[in-house]
This record gives sequence, structure tokens and C-alpha cells, in this order.
Amino acid sequence: MATLQAFMDKRVLLVMQDGRVILGNLVGWDQRSNIVLSDCVERRFSLESGAVDSPLGVYLVKGDQICVVGEVDVAIEESTQWSEVRIEPLPPIRYGEA
Repeated sequence: MATLQAFMDKRVLLVMQDGRVILGNLVGWDQRSNIVLSDCVERRFSLESGAVDSPLGVYLVKGDQICVVGEVDVAIEESTQWSEVRIEPLPPIRYGEA
């Protein structure tokens, strides 16, 4: 993933195949698109209680489990009251099902 170079040492958000949302600072990746994040959290969304961040620390994410990688706008991230954001969690991706 040559395009990941632009995200190096920046805050990124990953959307995983199982619906999880992972945020962290991109510190590395390999030829199989496995990604290493530091200062990482998993953001869990809920309709009842709002979003909750669970600290993960340094985290290695398998590339074949990643759907989306995007840069986080840190100013917006820090100014948003995530505990007040109530949305339905993302469902897992299912391949080959109609």
C-alpha cells in the first residue's frame, strides 16, 4: 500500500470487516497491508449510550481484515463529544451473501 506513506505518523481511522472502528497513529505497515498503530483505541458506537473509546495501546491489524483507512481531522476529533453521538454500530461485512 504505497498510498499509506501519506498517512505515516498521522492519526488514522480503520473500519474493519467485523464492523469495528479503530483509531490510532500510523507507525508502520508491510507488503501484506498489515498495519501497526500506536496510541490506539477502539470506538464502540451505541444507540443507547453513545460512543465509548476502549484503549488498545500499540496494535497490529491484519491487512486482510481492513475495509477502509482514512486520515482523521484531529481538530474535529477533539472537539466532538463522542459520548453524545448515538448511532447504530456498523454490521460485519458478509461476502457472497444476497
